Amino acid sequence: MTGSLSCSALREQFNKTLSKGLQRAIVLFNVNRFRYINNEYGFETGDAVLKHITITLWENQKGKCIVGRADSDTFVVAMLNVNEKDHPLTQIQKIFPKFAEPVVVEGKLINITLSASGSDSSSDKGFDALYNEAERALKVCKKMNSTYKNTYLIYNQDIEEQYEQLKQDTDSI
Repeated sequence: MTGSLSCSALREQFNKTLSKGLQRAIVLFNVNRFRYINNEYGFETGDAVLKHITITLWENQKGKCIVGRADSDTFVVAMLNVNEKDHPLTQIQKIFPKFAEPVVVEGKLINITLSASGSDSSSDKGFDALYNEAERALKVCKKMNSTYKNTYLIYNQDIEEQYEQLKQDTDSI
């Protein structure tokens, strides 16, 4: 529907680059309140929003990247060559301004905000390990921040403690 790769196809392409010794990373973009957009404006409008996000990610990626979709409202940018000027934070900072203005779908103005996260960069970790880092950072980011503005968090060791605490809080409910 969106023209982006499935997560499994993305994983396969990403892991083919393991032997090249390049620094790689994963960036996740999650659409805040996507269920609300679908419920309020309808599935066709929700699909148009997802297509808009896919096009925006493809048109604004930096460096050698692959764009995919992890689930209904989360997109993956797999970075195949991370360097000083092109790393997860620059990917996020390049995308956020593109969503400053509402998206127009059939005359309706749809405000889109994103929560984003990036993994650490690595030359030896595979897709799943880097995806897990980015996913943990995304969960902590969404818990800590408002869903009405663009927010991000880049993975580091401190995230692990916050993620474990978040998991314990969720498990005790």
